Amino acid sequence: SGFDFTADSFDGRETLWTEHAAEDRRIAVEISFSLSEGKAKLVHIDSSGNVTTIIECEPETSADGARTMTIALKEGSNRFKLVGYGCKELDITFDYKADVETTKR
Repeated sequence: SGFDFTADSFDGRETLWTEHAAEDRRIAVEISFSLSEGKAKLVHIDSSGNVTTIIECEPETSADGARTMTIALKEGSNRFKLVGYGCKELDITFDYKADVETTKR
């Protein structure tokens, strides 16, 4: 589960993935992100509307290969949104690997 998004040019915002969590949980994901021009970031918007930047990318910081990260999902709707400005040859892959642990209340 997850997503792949590729664009010759991109400017604006796009929701790339929505996940409904039955309870608070942490997930392991693998992300690769690159572009040749502009600036972009992937953000997580939780069910309370809190926005967290997951990863940012500029031509100088384009990731060589994938990075594994842990993301905390809150109970309810969780959205992952791409925000980009003047992007060229943008490519992002977000691959859900597994639940890390369940957070008890």
